[in-house]
Amino acid sequence: MRLVITEAPTVSWEPALSGARRAGDPGPDRLQGYGVDAGLGAFHDAAAGPDFADREATRELLRAPFLADGYRHPGPYVVTGRGGHQAAVFRSGWGDGVYPTWTGRDEDGGVTCFLTDFFVVPTEAGAAA
Repeated sequence: MRLVITEAPTVSWEPALSGARRAGDPGPDRLQGYGVDAGLGAFHDAAAGPDFADREATRELLRAPFLADGYRHPGPYVVTGRGGHQAAVFRSGWGDGVYPTWTGRDEDGGVTCFLTDFFVVPTEAGAAA
């Protein structure tokens, strides 16, 4: 899933990590990403965190657009939290798990997009990544 911030060409990629996670090196065999529960992922600004802090209310808010369309569309759907912040919510490829997200940057270092890899595109060997 890709959230486009600007149409400027992306010239570099880096892991999308925040806070303490940014400081640590997970090592070559450790995947850093966000955990997915109920088969849904979402992008939102860090300032939106309090809007989505109530787990049960958030679960229902995020599932609502999928329930309304009978889970026929993977999203994204934009939902608005209690404080007015928005989140883009979408189905997460193969379902629950941990998925890495990357930040795309332009030649000046500005953010162009965020991209979560749900491992649904086969590798050259023909197996899922």
